[in-house]
Amino acid sequence: MLRHNVSYRRRFASKNKRRGHAFTLVELLVVIAIIGILVGLLLPAVQAAREAARRMQCQNNLKQIALAFHNYESTFKTFPAGNTAWNPNNRGATRGGGGNPEGRHRWYNGMWGWAAFVLPHLEGQNVYNQFDFNQRPYTSERNDTWFKEWGPETAHGVINEQPSQQMPPTFTCPSTPSQVRSGQFKDYAMNAGMGPYPANRPDAVAQAFVGTRQNSCCAERATLASGIGSKNKYVKMRDITDGTSNTLLLLEQASVIEFWDRPANPFVWVNHNTQGLAQALQGTRNYPPNPDPVIMTARPGGWGLAGRCSWGWHTGGIQVAHVDGSVRFITEAIALPPWRRLHSRDDGQVTEIPD
Repeated sequence: MLRHNVSYRRRFASKNKRRGHAFTLVELLVVIAIIGILVGLLLPAVQAAREAARRMQCQNNLKQIALAFHNYESTFKTFPAGNTAWNPNNRGATRGGGGNPEGRHRWYNGMWGWAAFVLPHLEGQNVYNQFDFNQRPYTSERNDTWFKEWGPETAHGVINEQPSQQMPPTFTCPSTPSQVRSGQFKDYAMNAGMGPYPANRPDAVAQAFVGTRQNSCCAERATLASGIGSKNKYVKMRDITDGTSNTLLLLEQASVIEFWDRPANPFVWVNHNTQGLAQALQGTRNYPPNPDPVIMTARPGGWGLAGRCSWGWHTGGIQVAHVDGSVRFITEAIALPPWRRLHSRDDGQVTEIPD
């Protein structure tokens, strides 16, 4: 009888011991909650690290493109035009035709943008060689929010269709959300200047401005502007009298716009919306870095964001390259007067932005 009781107690203790190692539902929920808290603490750090890496890659892209501009300038003794409107085949095209290089309003869908001209200096010679510059380039989305022209260019040279979709990855900011039409839309713009303003209503900055005036509302049709890139205008290094470290060369202009369902900023194709060219203002309308997309998309049909502005997907500001090749981050909080003056190459009012 004693042996039986001892054996029973041993089996009972062994069963209780095994039960003691099992998780209860409460314990399991506590463990899950702790893991959730740890993941919640870790995720922002991982996201921040990834964004830091993306920002670094974006900086490198701007460095490489700025270097391509310098190589172009070393070869031709000028910077490339922001866009060109020389094509004689564009007479009678929409927006007033082409052909006359000095006409203020001679502009049309399918002008050639600056990105095409720096390709040989950006390991893109093979793409450059495929283009026929006597015909229009191609884009799968015109995104003309003012004249409401959507969809692909249809009057392009067939030979230009394929290379217009072979954009080197250097033109893509990794922070811009991915889209299906990769290889067709870039995320950077050339500095087109401070922009024009109504002569009868200049503000304090405009009144103090003594540099080159823009002779049309928008850079893609202006043959004279205060920045580095405009239509058929080839700026020389000596024209940048404010100093290369005080003048912008390139800015972010993301191809994906928040609250807008169409891609912007085609690889080499330019139209009325000034894709790939960025101004600081137009008339009395200021274009600060990363303008409020809710406000801008309401004017009308999003036209303010589909061209002319500087915007990107980095939190708090955009990245820019100066003419000297240096790259920096400019916050959205920058005051408008220095922001405008950074766009002008010769206004005599040198602006320094604190780091």
